[in-house]
Amino acid sequence: MITNTEQVLKMKARYFVDPNVPRAPQTATVRSIIDNLQQHNRVFVVDERDQLIGIVSDQDVVEALKNADQAGRIKSGAATVAEIMTPLEPTQTDTVARDNEPLQAVIDKLSGKNSQGKPFRAVPVVNAEGNVIGQVTRGSIQTRLTELLGE
Repeated sequence: MITNTEQVLKMKARYFVDPNVPRAPQTATVRSIIDNLQQHNRVFVVDERDQLIGIVSDQDVVEALKNADQAGRIKSGAATVAEIMTPLEPTQTDTVARDNEPLQAVIDKLSGKNSQGKPFRAVPVVNAEGNVIGQVTRGSIQTRLTELLGE
C-alpha cells in the first residue's frame, strides 16, 4: 500500500507506462501513419530490433507541410517518417526514460527539465536493450495513481 508521495516518486517508470503507443519503421510513409497521429499525437520510430530511433509528432507533420516540396512528397506518398522525425537515441537520458528510472526523473522530463527546456506531452520509455516498451504521460501517471490509491 502506498502511504506517501516519496514512495510514489521512487517507483520505477515501468509501472506508469502506457504500452499503447504506435510504432513505425523509418521506411514507413508519412501518409501511412496519419491515422495513428490523429489518435495518439505521436508515433515512435523504431529499427528492425524495435529500438527507438525517433519520434514523429503531429507538429512534425505540420512543419513538414510548410515546405512545398515536402508537402508534395507527403501527398504523393513518397515521404518517409525518417525524413520528418525528430531523431532520438535510447541513451538520451534527458528525453528518453529507462524502465527502471524513478518516476521523479520522468516527471522532471515531462515538466521541462530536459535539453529542449520545454514540457513534453510524453516521454518514451525503453528497456535496458533500448527497446520501446511504451510512454509515460501525465494521463498514464494519473491512471496508475488512481489504481494504486484504490487498493
